[in-house]
Amino acid sequence: DVAEFERLRDSPDFEGVSFSFAVYALTSALKTLEAEVLTPAKLRLVAKDGALSVTQLDAVAFADTLATIDNDSQTVDPVADIDASTIQNRIEISWDYSEGESKYASKQEFTDAASVTAYGLSASPLKFSFKGITDDDFIAEFAASLLARLAYPYPTVTAKTHSSKSLVN
Repeated sequence: DVAEFERLRDSPDFEGVSFSFAVYALTSALKTLEAEVLTPAKLRLVAKDGALSVTQLDAVAFADTLATIDNDSQTVDPVADIDASTIQNRIEISWDYSEGESKYASKQEFTDAASVTAYGLSASPLKFSFKGITDDDFIAEFAASLLARLAYPYPTVTAKTHSSKSLVN
C-alpha cells in the first residue's frame, strides 16, 4: 500500500510507528523485496561481517584510507583507461501494476541523448518493473538518476605496487 507508506513516511510522528508488510505467491521474498521495495528507493542489501544491512545507492562515503602509493612503491607506471563496455544509456521501466488486469498500466523507455550521440544506443534496455509505484515524476527521477550513473564510461587506473610490510603478525 504505497499511500500508507507515504503517509507514514511524511507523518511527524513516524518514529516508533510499526506496520505490517504482507507478501503472497512469491518464489523468492528476498528477490521481490529487492526488486519492488529496495530498488525504487535506491537501496541495496549488503552483508558485512555476518550482519545484513541496507546501503543507499548514489551516496558514497569513504570509510577507510590506504597507504600512499607513490614512486617508491610502484613497480611499473600506472595505466589509465576508460571502459566503455558497460555503458547503458537505455532504461525501460514498467510501473503501476493492475492486479485485476494482470498488467502494468505504464511503460516507458528513457535514454540519455548525449550518451547516445557520443557512444551509440545500447543494444538492449536495462529493464525494471515496479508494481507498487504509481508516481510518474518518481519514475522519471529514478531513470534520470540511474542514467547519470550508467550512461557514461567510467575511468580505471591500474597500478602495480609492492608492500614492504609483513602480512604476518
